[in-house]
Amino acid sequence: MCDRVPVITVQTRAGRSLALEIYGAPNGTPVMWFHGIPSSRIGARILHEQALTREVSLIVPDRPGYGCSDPDPERTVMDWPEDVRVIAEALGLERFSVLGVSGGFQYVAATAVALPERIHRAGTISAMPPLRAPGVLVGLDPRMRFLYELGVRQPRVARLWLSSIVRSDPRRVVRRQLRLLDDTDRRILSDPVQTGARVADLYEAARQGTLASQLEGQMYAERWPFELADLTIPFHLWQGELDRTHPPVMGRYLAEEIPCAVMHWRPGVGGLFYLNDFGSVLDELLADPA
Repeated sequence: MCDRVPVITVQTRAGRSLALEIYGAPNGTPVMWFHGIPSSRIGARILHEQALTREVSLIVPDRPGYGCSDPDPERTVMDWPEDVRVIAEALGLERFSVLGVSGGFQYVAATAVALPERIHRAGTISAMPPLRAPGVLVGLDPRMRFLYELGVRQPRVARLWLSSIVRSDPRRVVRRQLRLLDDTDRRILSDPVQTGARVADLYEAARQGTLASQLEGQMYAERWPFELADLTIPFHLWQGELDRTHPPVMGRYLAEEIPCAVMHWRPGVGGLFYLNDFGSVLDELLADPA
């Protein structure tokens, strides 16, 4: 049982439990939020007020093995859209938008490929592209680049690396993260409220151990089960020009490879800008097309 409320539990057809929380306006415009790696549903709690102001119902599930969702160690990336379909049916949603951050991009994209008829809008903030794509690691901190390149050559290494992150003291993880960030992101994450939220999220992500993060790290480093060219609906991308952990080359690559990419460049900020400016992201995602 989770010790925080409100938590909604949905049963899949296979009998697994999926845990989710809803932030913002309960009856507002539905937007599903797909967390990064490692993370959990509670990482979006800090976005509640901004979603509420926009009258958005921000639906945030734990992916299998994170937080309070049952594990599914045999799952693939393309199994996730079926879980999304189950959540939508349980909540009575015919159409909805999907939005993610960082490593959540793979799951937003998979859902947009598999369920285009159900998706109103789709997008990702600070998206992490396929790591095997040429040139996308240029501009990364050399330590991070070495680990990603090693993970691509030996995907199981990605499992071990993420396992070590999840096992670490979350406060130590945040301190390490701060050293990799640009000044704008460092100021955001150094705020005690933001630091506390990130630490709590990492604890929740590791509630069941490290297997979910290991699996997702390996799947990110392997060849993806779909092509970016398969994204046939408009796909929004938000990219901070000062982002050091998701450098601009990643955003440019995705904008070129996704047929209907809608790029939102954010000058003068890093990848965490959305924590204080989520309202503008929702405005751009849900705006009527010109």
